[in-house]
Amino acid sequence: MKPSGAKTCQAQYRKGGHTRRVSIGRHGKITVDEARKLAKEIMDDVAKGENPAEEITQHRRAPTVAVLCERFFDNHAKERCKPSTQGEYRRADDADDADDQIGCSR
Repeated sequence: MKPSGAKTCQAQYRKGGHTRRVSIGRHGKITVDEARKLAKEIMDDVAKGENPAEEITQHRRAPTVAVLCERFFDNHAKERCKPSTQGEYRRADDADDADDQIGCSR
């Protein structure tokens, strides 16, 4: 339970000498039976040698689309594209950023 009063269902296990917790869902958004079913699936993964908490951490550390676009521009477009094409790539990337900021979706 959080200080705000929110209750979260978690699965807890030990892996590599450390206690790990994986959040399953907020109480009320999922039922207790659903939480138990998901916890059982997580524990089955742990029994197979997987580490669900580490997988979640790696997913969160994955590069964002903005970082990938910048990497594409630096490693590919600057070296292989004409200046006009580079400008179009930048314009398209900047337009996507503007759409994200005002809540537009395509």
